[in-house]
Amino acid sequence: MRRRRLKSKRMRVDAEATAAMKYLDRRSYRLLDGREFVFGKDSSKRRQEIYERDMGMCQIKLPHVCPGRVLYLGGEWHHVKPKWKGGDDSLANGVWSCRRGHEAAHNRQPKWTRDRTAAIAKGLNTE
Repeated sequence: MRRRRLKSKRMRVDAEATAAMKYLDRRSYRLLDGREFVFGKDSSKRRQEIYERDMGMCQIKLPHVCPGRVLYLGGEWHHVKPKWKGGDDSLANGVWSCRRGHEAAHNRQPKWTRDRTAAIAKGLNTE
């Protein structure tokens, strides 16, 4: 199994820990510093784990924004520490959130939502 080369020398893959995790997607890996990055089926599995751990409750908990309990298809996986700030896809760095709470936490609107809003504005069917 060949891995793509990581840009930074500090980011070294821990081959033993990666193998021990028995990832479903060959792109998923764990670094020597303990951070974990998951892709494909592993990402879907992690999303399910976060949903079950938080019992479907929005962890953002913004008054007048978050409804409390959120169905699986109506919720999102929020990274407490963003990847671009050194975060990872570990269970400890993820919480379950409602869409509106997630948007508010990032103070933005996710791209797929912007695309859907633009399509609706143009009169296209988004179903």
